[in-house]
Amino acid sequence: MSSEIVDMEQDDIKCMFERLISNRDKLLSEDDQILKDIEESKDFQSAFCCSDPIYKQQISSIISSNPDIINKNTVGAYLYSCFQPETVVEIGCVPSCITGLKNPNISSCEMNTYEKNEKGELIKLHTVVGDDANVFMASGQTITKSDKQILYNHGIKVITTYKQDTTTINYILSDSIPTDSPPIEPPQQHILTNINYWAYIWLIISAVIVIFIGFFLTYH
Repeated sequence: MSSEIVDMEQDDIKCMFERLISNRDKLLSEDDQILKDIEESKDFQSAFCCSDPIYKQQISSIISSNPDIINKNTVGAYLYSCFQPETVVEIGCVPSCITGLKNPNISSCEMNTYEKNEKGELIKLHTVVGDDANVFMASGQTITKSDKQILYNHGIKVITTYKQDTTTINYILSDSIPTDSPPIEPPQQHILTNINYWAYIWLIISAVIVIFIGFFLTYH
């Protein structure tokens, strides 16, 4: 817990959240003040969640300012993701909620959770005991054989995929996919290949010998 947060006046905390709310359409990494406010808001939550009146007041302000559309990778995604209504997906498992400001009124995610981001990277966000998982995919991303290999190695047998809207934090249920064990080439296949290789060599040698003998008999 940051000592700076404990020493902050109520007006300072209010101003911090007002700045975040006013910057909700800006990217998370747009400037140093945003990054500082986000870190302080996390410290504030750790210090005062969830029954403190100061905490309840700030959460109320966030809920009341919740916009209709929240764009991904923005301050708004950090502030509001955990305060969205439940749909086909458990809100607590959505990537922007897992990394965002927590909603004390919802349960923690109860599924293994992965994100496949815009760069095509498969990232583990949350781990529980179990062999199924949610995979949240950025727009345009798909599950590859390499992804299945990684998931299988993590003990995941079945995944439920969700595709992200082009620009917002919303996801749409996509598919249920088994993560099959990667095929292992039988050792005997290599043996057969070697046998075939040497058979081919001996065939060539035999042909050369036959030609040589025929040539020798013809001219002698």
